Parts: sequence; structure tokens; C-alpha cells
Amino acid sequence: MKKIAAIALAGITAMSVATVQADTFVGLVAGSHSADMQTPKGLKGTNNNFDNIIKNDGMYGIRVGQQNDGYRFYATYDNASNSYRQYKARQENLTVSLDKTFDIGSGGTQLFAGATSGITKLTHESKGVSRDSDMGYAMGLQAGIVQQLSSNFSVEGGYRYMRHNAKVDVKDRVEGNVGSSKLKSSDTWFLSANYHF
Repeated sequence: MKKIAAIALAGITAMSVATVQADTFVGLVAGSHSADMQTPKGLKGTNNNFDNIIKNDGMYGIRVGQQNDGYRFYATYDNASNSYRQYKARQENLTVSLDKTFDIGSGGTQLFAGATSGITKLTHESKGVSRDSDMGYAMGLQAGIVQQLSSNFSVEGGYRYMRHNAKVDVKDRVEGNVGSSKLKSSDTWFLSANYHF
């Protein structure tokens, strides 16, 4: 948790230094999230495919950022979790993102495209299996569309793809260690509602 707090503080500090005369915003994020998790060697050939644990499941998060003409910079915390058969996993991301924005006409509509980096925490907490967690990197790209509804509100929709390397051990309390599961990548379709100060 100390590492997460330190990265969040660094991101907020960078936002305050990097953007002058910028518009500050906070937002709530939700979407459909899938995690590409490697199935442990001891479970291959069974019906326990770890790719199905978090697959098209709900993702929820919060963000804070700043934007000026042509760019926006923001920090986001989001998480997704689900169960498949007896297995349960949770993915948490703490990231900073930089987007380039492009105006479309004069109606307050913008396209955006950018890059994201940060950390991911993967937690495995299944029945009959020892709990394990690991932290690794998160790096990816996102793109989408933003619609300004008023001077204080905007909504957006987009897609984000990230690569990861967090890995957890799967230790059955009866059969012992059946291998490890690595989070290789994740993809998310998301919507966000933002309030601008």
C-alpha cells in the first residue's frame, strides 16, 4: 500500500507541475473488463481455464486529472474481480495517463488517444487454495471520444489495452502447488462521467 500511495502522490504532483492554467476534473469510471491470465501448468487440460475468471466483467474506478488545450493528464484507480468455478481473482490498477485531444467541430466533441503506465496488483483468493498476490507493471494505450455537456460536466467512452507481468502462485491445500498464473494483458471498454472545476 505504501508503494501505491507513493505513486499516487507522484502522479498528483506531476499533474500540478506539468499543467499551467489547466482545467481540473474528477470522474467516475465503469466498464467491461477482461484479463488474459495464464492457466497454471498443473491445471492445463482441465476445465479450469483462468482466462474465464475475469472475462467481460464489471470494472469500476475513480480518476483525477487536468487538461488544457490539446492535452489531458490524469491518475486513475480501478479494479475488476470475479469468480469462475472455485477460482476467484481481483485486478487493481493505479495508473497515470496522457492523452492528446482533437476537437471535432464546435459542439464540444473531442477524440482522444494516449498512453498509460502504472502498477497492477493481482490477487488470487479461491476456495481451497492459499491466497496470493503480486504487484507488477501496467503499460498500455487508450482511445475514445469525449462530449462536453456543460462547462462543468463531460462524458466519455473509450477502449484501453494494457500489458502486465503480475504473477500469483496457485497452491491447492490438498494437491500442493499446481503452478502459477501470470496476468499477461487486459482490455477494457469504459464510460466515464467527469466533473470539471
